Amino acid sequence: MQDIKFKVFYEPSGKIHDVLAIDFIKKNVTIEYKKGKTQVVCMEFCKIMQYTGMSDHNGNEIYSGHIVKFEPSLPYSIDECMIKNGEIGIIKFSEGKFIVSIVKSDVLFFNLDTIGDWVVIGNIYATPDLLE
Repeated sequence: MQDIKFKVFYEPSGKIHDVLAIDFIKKNVTIEYKKGKTQVVCMEFCKIMQYTGMSDHNGNEIYSGHIVKFEPSLPYSIDECMIKNGEIGIIKFSEGKFIVSIVKSDVLFFNLDTIGDWVVIGNIYATPDLLE
């Protein structure tokens, strides 16, 4: 069974924080802002990122909103579309599954678990410049 975990990009700090609790009624999130230190913050200032249940080759957990780079160990060809080494994608949740949406294409995307050679290089909130 997949772990259900979240992180948030907290806009006032400009950083990613682990989530300890989400209160949808009070609209706040309890985050760990320093090791062992927690803070309750307003959900309005948080971008919630859900854990995909997968990690990259470096052991980094992959969350929605992460920017990933394709670093294949072997060439891949899926549905006659070739993904090139260095291709950049965004992790999204769509139609009940996590996908990698390729930045240079409006149409091209892959199930995250189909091709596992993605490495986390940033996220769409703190490092959007990686998408350029």
